[in-house]
Parts: sequence; C-alpha cells; structure tokens
Amino acid sequence: MFYRLVILIAFFLLPYAYANLVQVAKFKGSATQLGPGMREAKNVSMGEWYPKDTSILTAEKSFVLLKYKTGAALTLGPSSKIVVDETSEKSQALIALLTGKIKATVESSQTANRKNKLIVKTKTAALGVRGTSFQTSYNPQSRITSLVTFKGNVAMAKIEANQSDAKVEEVLQKKSVEVTKGEYAGVSDNLNVATAPVKISPEQFTKLKLNETLGATEEKVDAKTYQAELKKNLDDLAAKPSSEKGGTFDEKTGSYAPRPGGLVDIESGMYVPPSKDAVFDTKLKVYKATSTIGTINDDGSYRPPEGLKLEPGKGFVVDPDASSKRETVTQLASELNQNVAGQLIAPSPAPKKKSTLEGDEEDAYDRYFKKEGL
Repeated sequence: MFYRLVILIAFFLLPYAYANLVQVAKFKGSATQLGPGMREAKNVSMGEWYPKDTSILTAEKSFVLLKYKTGAALTLGPSSKIVVDETSEKSQALIALLTGKIKATVESSQTANRKNKLIVKTKTAALGVRGTSFQTSYNPQSRITSLVTFKGNVAMAKIEANQSDAKVEEVLQKKSVEVTKGEYAGVSDNLNVATAPVKISPEQFTKLKLNETLGATEEKVDAKTYQAELKKNLDDLAAKPSSEKGGTFDEKTGSYAPRPGGLVDIESGMYVPPSKDAVFDTKLKVYKATSTIGTINDDGSYRPPEGLKLEPGKGFVVDPDASSKRETVTQLASELNQNVAGQLIAPSPAPKKKSTLEGDEEDAYDRYFKKEGL
C-alpha cells in the first residue's frame, strides 16, 4: 500500500519536477504537445507553459509561436517537430529540430559573455545563437540542415548524431562558419563541413524575412512595405563584401562555396545557385538569378522551373504531369543537378593540379562533383 501511494504521488508531482521553459503565445491550425511522463499527446493551448523534454508537433498549414522567459521567440512552422530542452549551462536553451522549419529571434546580451544563448540541433548540424534573428530547417529525407540569417550572425557546424552538449559547444567554437545577414549556409551528409556562407537572392531574402508563419497562412504584404524592406536589405547587401568567384570546392578543407545570389528551397534545405553564365551585379556583389533556376512565391518559398520537381536528397527530376517538352526539361534538370551536386554527392578523388592558373578552383568543383552521380 505504501509503495502504491509513493508511485501515485510521484506520478502527480512529475510535471512539477521540470522547470517551465516555453509558453504558447500564439498558434493556428492543429498542433500537439507531449510532455515528460505523458502517455498521449494533447492539443496545445494558448498561454500554456511547457517544461524541458516536451515535444511539439504541428500539422500542415499550422504554426506555433513560443516565448521564453528570456524574451526569445520561436515560431514552429507547418509539418514540423521540435523538442524543447536546456543544457547544463545556465540560461542556455536547447532546441532539437527533428523535422521541418523554425524561425527565431534571440535578443543579444548586454554583457561580454560569449556563450551561446540558444543551441539548435538537428541530426546533422548545430547552430549557436547569441543574439540574432534567423530561420533554419531540417529535412530527414535529404538530411540537409539549412540556415538563413536575418539579423546578426549565427554559428553553424556539422556534428555527429547524439553528440554531448559539451562537445557540440566545442565544435561550434572551433569548426563553425559564421552566417551573417542575408546569407545561407547548409550542412549535408556528403560534405565534412558546412558550406561557405553565401548571399542569397535579395528578393527572396526580403520575402522570407517578412513571412511570420513560415507558410502556414497566406500572408499578404503590401507593396509599399515590401519595397521599403527590400531597399533596406539591398543597401545592407551592397555594403557587404562577397567574392565574385563561386561554385568552388577547396580540396584541402573540403569546403564548398556556391555562387552568390541563388534561391533557397526551405523544404529540402538545398541552395540553388545561379547558372555559370549568370550576370554578376558588381554593386550588390551577387549573380542575378534568372527563372531558369526557378522562381519565388509571395511567401518566399521556392518554386522549381516549369516541368521539374526538386526532390529531397535526389535533386531535380522531371515532373511526369508537366506539359513542358520532356527533352528540354530533361536537359535543364541535368544542368541544375550539376550546380547542386556539391550538396548531394560525395566529392570523388581528382587528379593533382598541374597549373595554378585562375579558374583551377572552379575546375576542382567539376572534377569532384559529377552530375552522373545523381
């Protein structure tokens, strides 16, 4: 009888043994949460607080806005799942992104403390956040983690699955890339390190920044607001340095640097760079992306060229239901797949360089990544 009573008391006190971490500030659609000790998931409710080890899952066309006591805000997009947690470090939040996408804003600290205030982990990458606004996604099929920074900078590094919190912090300190405003970086299985940060299309960046629900709702931004934000972003991008040379692969470090000015497919996590013959904008220091690589929707999401689909982990494939000429779209798919091969296939051995002429680095990309491997 005594032991039954102890078990019963422990059952009721279990939820209180965990400190509350996040509160539901807003949600739309359908979302559930499964806290520690719970056997069945329950619908999220406005104003509810959730402790560490709580998983939150959203359905299609749904989102949840979570607030931390520190003031940090996190939006969980449609068809996404996270687990809220914290590390052994004081005031350091941890988010495990299992699938889907999140958008977060973390206020910068007024102290000289260089510790990350938020760590985001996926199966392939870790993000270290001190004070910034960013969007990240993870696709279990492609196993690609993507990152776009809207304000400040975010550290990104490739990690092994199930690495300890201490090890993750160490990797972020020693092996990360710093992704600043307007830039994309990604982590994929085929590369040993994160891709070099690269400026994305200013138009897509602006639309993604203005999208508050990550595609859960049809947000309509008036033209005046969009143009004002775009102008501001263009001025910021023009002031940032960027290398004209892109589509390169560093054989020594294993780092892949895409051409700047391309489009990000948030769903697959892939970055679609401008074509080799794209015109370079010397003021903005990006290539001008054309519709041959795809277009963007009003919410900033990527739309492949007509007649093609972008499949996670595979690349561009011909849409069997498309009305476009198959021969034409097949050729286009081949060209696009060569441009994204650096994110999909492992670099193969290449012969030693016999020349140091300009262009060798770009040749290295073509030698290491072959479209036949897709």
